[in-house]
Amino acid sequence: MSKKFLAVILAAQIAAQLGLQASPIAEYRNHMKLHIDDIYNLVNNQAHAGKIKRISTLPVVLDKPGNYVVAHNLVYDGTNAAIRVTADNVHIDFQNHKLTLIHEAAVGIHAEDVESLQLQNIHIAGETLFKTATSAAIHLVNVTRAHLESVYTKNSTKGIFIEHSNSILVTNSQAEAHEGMIQVIFPAPATLAGTGNGGGIWVTNSENVGVDRCSFIGADLPFEPSRSSFGLHIDGDSKNIIVTNSSFLNWFGSIHAPSCTGLVIDHCSANNSQYSNFNVVQLGAAAAGMTANDVIIRDSCLIQTGKVQGFDGLLLLGGSGYLLENLIIDTASLEIANGYQPAALHIGYPNCAAVRDVHVKGSVIKGAAPKMLFIEHGEHIVFDECRISDGTEINVAITGGLNCTIKNSAIFNGTNGIVLDSPAGRTNSIIDCLVFDHTACGINVKDKNPNYLTGNMVWANRIGIHFSHAGFSAALSNSSYNNQVTNCYNLNQVQMPGAAQQTVGANICAAP
Repeated sequence: MSKKFLAVILAAQIAAQLGLQASPIAEYRNHMKLHIDDIYNLVNNQAHAGKIKRISTLPVVLDKPGNYVVAHNLVYDGTNAAIRVTADNVHIDFQNHKLTLIHEAAVGIHAEDVESLQLQNIHIAGETLFKTATSAAIHLVNVTRAHLESVYTKNSTKGIFIEHSNSILVTNSQAEAHEGMIQVIFPAPATLAGTGNGGGIWVTNSENVGVDRCSFIGADLPFEPSRSSFGLHIDGDSKNIIVTNSSFLNWFGSIHAPSCTGLVIDHCSANNSQYSNFNVVQLGAAAAGMTANDVIIRDSCLIQTGKVQGFDGLLLLGGSGYLLENLIIDTASLEIANGYQPAALHIGYPNCAAVRDVHVKGSVIKGAAPKMLFIEHGEHIVFDECRISDGTEINVAITGGLNCTIKNSAIFNGTNGIVLDSPAGRTNSIIDCLVFDHTACGINVKDKNPNYLTGNMVWANRIGIHFSHAGFSAALSNSSYNNQVTNCYNLNQVQMPGAAQQTVGANICAAP
């Protein structure tokens, strides 16, 4: 994403707050829509002079522009590409006929160093579930302007492999059962090693890629450390990727973007395989220099309700500039033996670069993970108008936060509500929140940092507001009442239980 466009987003955000113009999301979507429309028009308006040419035998090289059709089902038993495109301005229509790949190293369609490519009504499937490094249904290398419409891929290691390409649009398509052989290395955060990565759409070192109205269906196989499959994977120097109106079901990891700049996920659903212990969505990676930046995720659901050990619903590992809006994150992860504590939304990890500048608004974060929201290494994080609930240990844990704010949110139903326990010198804020129905503590401030708590209402917990160290944090206009054991501990001049309700130091601490 260019500095100029980032400036447009920031200006739009400020203007939107003043009611002057559209939101930054709308600005970004309009920008990408114009770019995608440009791809579509350039490809579909290309001139296909001459008569239609038939593809009836394989392998074949398309070295001249024109319209090509597949007239009947085809089988390819070679090890290279069944159809190789070397000319610009090529349009291939399978007319819903099938291409079956026999050899696990084969590629269905390979296009390299070409412009203006259109693939339509494509059906390419491996005869069995392939897991080799070179296997792909469609492989685009250094392709400029391509539209893939109504494409179905199955069983190859990668479905659509987009490499060093620009202006690629995939619409109304389905990728199914694309598996890989790759070592998953624990302890967490898990890293991947080796070759043979599997994925529905795999994007590396490419720009301006659009995915719209697509379905990604995984093989839903029992977990093995040597197995990987991602619905969508993005890495390298990839920029400006937009995914809209699409669904991900039964993958090892639904969306995996260890390295990218400018990513939009809009109106999508992701539901990991019941067997998976990998993250539903991961942005950034544990490796040095692997970051995801300038990311918008909105109006989407991220779900994993199977009680499997070790995964996060949404894991942010390094990067900056996140806008997360109107999300539902619902996970049921379990803690694993090496001590990794998963969360529905996990921000940062101690051994990785800090995650910075995250704004989460209007989102529901729930499930049965040890932590629902876990800020382990994050700076300048804001949660606004969110509902965070049902954590088995802590609903909101900030153990490595700097200038993080939870405001206008409801935190409820769990063991502990909010726990602040960051290293020295890291100030965080809890503002105008409702914290209730916890079997332990509503708000527990363990560190000695000058945290800021104001306007919170804390009730129906075992303990209301608890400061382990008196006199460090600023607490103003909080109300703590109807908690079972004590309403306030070390909160200004705390009123003792049993005494009449009164206001002390601008905080209201009622008797339990």
